[in-house]
Amino acid sequence: MPRATAVLFRGDMSDDTLLLAIGRLERAVHRLEERLPAALAPAPARPGDQALHERYERLEERHRALRERTSSAVERLTRLLDAAKAD
Repeated sequence: MPRATAVLFRGDMSDDTLLLAIGRLERAVHRLEERLPAALAPAPARPGDQALHERYERLEERHRALRERTSSAVERLTRLLDAAKAD
């Protein structure tokens, strides 16, 4: 049995020691919970963010247009192939 596991499961751990350990764990969890909102908060806006956002919007629009053109071309090819098979 690894040493840490052996220490955790010793039968001779007193109630006081256990209570102290639990208290330390609770305080550590409390500190983590206090820091969590700051860690999850969005990053502050930077000067180039708006320009980058606009670039992404233009890229999304180009992607949509290309997808439509590609779908249209595939549909035309499918119709041509179907017509060739029918002849």
